[in-house]
Amino acid sequence: MSFNESQKQAVAHVDGPCLVLAGPGSGKTTTLNARTGALIKRGIPGKNILVVTFTRAAASSMKDRFLKGEGRGLPGAMDVAFGTFHSIFFRILRVSYGFEPGSLIDRRTLRMFYRDVFFRCKIFPKDEKELINELDVLIGRVKSRGISPEDVQCASLEEGQFPLVYRCLSEKMRAEKRLDFDDMQSLCYDYLSKDPKTLKMWRDRFRYILVDEFQDINPLQYRLVNLLSAPADNLFVVGDDDQSIYGFRGSDPGIMLGFEEDHPGTRRILLDTNYRCASSVVRTSLSLIKFNTQRFEKEIVINSSDEGEVRVSRFDTTAQEAEGIAAEVIKHHGEGVPFRDMAVLFRTNSRGEGLYREFVKRGIPCAFGGRKENPYEHPVARDIFAYFELAAGGEKLDRRALLRILNAPDRGIPRESVNGETIDVAAWLQSLEGYPSAHRGASELIAKLRILEGLPPAAGVNFVRKGLSYEKYLKITSGGSSDTLGKNTEMLEFLRTDAAEYVDYSEWKEAVEVFCENFSGGTKKASLDDDMLLLSTFHGSKGLEFDKVYITDLNDGICPYRDPDGVVNTEEERRLFYVAITRAKESVYISYVREFYNHEVEPSGFLQEMIEDGPPL
Repeated sequence: MSFNESQKQAVAHVDGPCLVLAGPGSGKTTTLNARTGALIKRGIPGKNILVVTFTRAAASSMKDRFLKGEGRGLPGAMDVAFGTFHSIFFRILRVSYGFEPGSLIDRRTLRMFYRDVFFRCKIFPKDEKELINELDVLIGRVKSRGISPEDVQCASLEEGQFPLVYRCLSEKMRAEKRLDFDDMQSLCYDYLSKDPKTLKMWRDRFRYILVDEFQDINPLQYRLVNLLSAPADNLFVVGDDDQSIYGFRGSDPGIMLGFEEDHPGTRRILLDTNYRCASSVVRTSLSLIKFNTQRFEKEIVINSSDEGEVRVSRFDTTAQEAEGIAAEVIKHHGEGVPFRDMAVLFRTNSRGEGLYREFVKRGIPCAFGGRKENPYEHPVARDIFAYFELAAGGEKLDRRALLRILNAPDRGIPRESVNGETIDVAAWLQSLEGYPSAHRGASELIAKLRILEGLPPAAGVNFVRKGLSYEKYLKITSGGSSDTLGKNTEMLEFLRTDAAEYVDYSEWKEAVEVFCENFSGGTKKASLDDDMLLLSTFHGSKGLEFDKVYITDLNDGICPYRDPDGVVNTEEERRLFYVAITRAKESVYISYVREFYNHEVEPSGFLQEMIEDGPPL
């Protein structure tokens, strides 16, 4: 394979620290593998080379490409260690300190540990799964960044409860001799830093360390890499500071920016040619990302002779946006573009639900980039449909539906009063006559169900939200978590918008049932063998490429995303949008809306930045 001058410099580098800035489509994996092969050709044993990246899939793919490409036929190529940070550090713990594979805790056991901790700490979560997910992120942040749990606040817990949960869980893990992924890294660092003999052994073993996707590294991983690579400092790191998008996981772009200061004598190499994207795509992405202040300045060479297309469209509503994108996808497919060569990207997962709904209705085969739950199985959706089912039942109520919303919000009605598969309204009310507050609550519920029965679906959703105080109930049961409340409110807006397409509940119900029968998002992933349109968040699209990319909802508060507390990390959000744009090889179709879930919204400021004279807003 022929290399450009920058790639040749990277491949030929041998000793000492090297920082390779590799933008989108610059051939970084090929270059990294070629450098690994070049080291072996120089007489360095493969067993002395360590290549680290962040996911098992990436490590496996890189190793496979190396053995079939640059490493093919090279003596010792099979001995090169390819792995994730977690796998490499656990290997050290296992070989040198006797840890067993069973030491790693699985999700089921960790969930049991959490439940024990909740009991000990007298915490009774409304949504256990949601709280555990939130705690996982926060605990990982504490460990990876080396910060104190006292400096972290969990939105779903009362002040001061998070440090208590953190300590109790840590004690439980130690008592049971279990490790999570972050423990692996912190223990490995502690052991090696206090054990010079073992540290020297591993330094001698991994004399040359190559790190891929270096922009995603967190402080703890960086300390470990520095510990292993010293004193020779044969550390070869490859990444793109403009694609650092995992701040919520603890990654810190400042590490890459400060690498040369930490490693005196570092050689910096810029892989400056974009081989992936059409000219207009490259120019647009650079116009955008130059507004970030925390980055390396770069001059990128455009290799493609294809001008490509970057187009900005405006829609009045998200429903119209979904229809418009679906029509474009069908048109391109009719012109010969496989579905798998197209992708629809969005900032948050919840937005994918409405898009997926529209595409399924249009017969477009599509899959989410990761595991995805059926939106109609969401607890809020199930509550709303329970209300509609009861309203449609007239004087005979379905027991399961009634029990679901009986006290959502609280009406003081005892569950024991609901007996039998079908509840006769008159008999039920009569049975509650001796309980004034319960009778009043039940009577009000029945009266409002009769109002709901006569409303079209969209108006009915709003009536449940306001007239039946369901939205107020969600605020009360959110446990103070603005994130939980935000997601639940988004689901209500999705249901209202979805319901607006139908004249009555029976028509809406039938459409939902058809969708659920065809739903594949729970397990189905797009693969190279499937001709399926990919729906993905910006985060999920990283590392992928498509001929045509649709980017939705470029509106203020959505991209850049503003969290429920009003906080915006503008530079990371700009990097996320940059990643989304540079997934496209030929064309990028960007859209924004005037109204997002019944609220007027402004176009994103990023739109003005990415096109010199500004798009037609």
